[in-house]
Parts: sequence; structure tokens; C-alpha cells
Amino acid sequence: MPCTGVIERVARPYVVGLYSGLLIQAKRAAIKMFYVSLDLSLIGHTVIMGAVIGAAQDISEKYGELGVTPHVHLQVENCDPGILYGGR
Repeated sequence: MPCTGVIERVARPYVVGLYSGLLIQAKRAAIKMFYVSLDLSLIGHTVIMGAVIGAAQDISEKYGELGVTPHVHLQVENCDPGILYGGR
């Protein structure tokens, strides 16, 4: 878990396919994580930074010919820049 927050729901990087992810609502940002097999029992619960919430999915079937290795994609949305600049 990249930050402390509530796991709101499952998120999908593509309309069709095996790959999934999640939406985390943190104090100052919403974060989507893709290519993660989430422990679905965590939806609706607050999880602390560093907690194990699932496992990275193997995306080599979709991107292997391009040389993309399995990874977790983080997408930060609705970020409050005050956290970056001390509230100025």
C-alpha cells in the first residue's frame, strides 16, 4: 500500500480483460493502482501504508512482445498540492 487510505472499489485499466486494480481514497489524494490482484475483503476498509493488499499481476501476455515487465501502475488523482508545499 503506497499510503494510508480507504480501499474504495475495484478499478479496471481496460474495459475488457483479466487485469484489475483498485481505487484508494487517501487524506489528500485519490490513487488508482492497476495490475494488482486485490484481496477483495479489504474493500471499504482503511489500510495503512506498507500493508500487503494483494499481488502484482503478470502483464506479459498483453505487453510481453514490447518488453514490458510485470509492474504495479500508480495513478494519482485529485491531489492536494498543499501536502507537497507545506500548505502554502
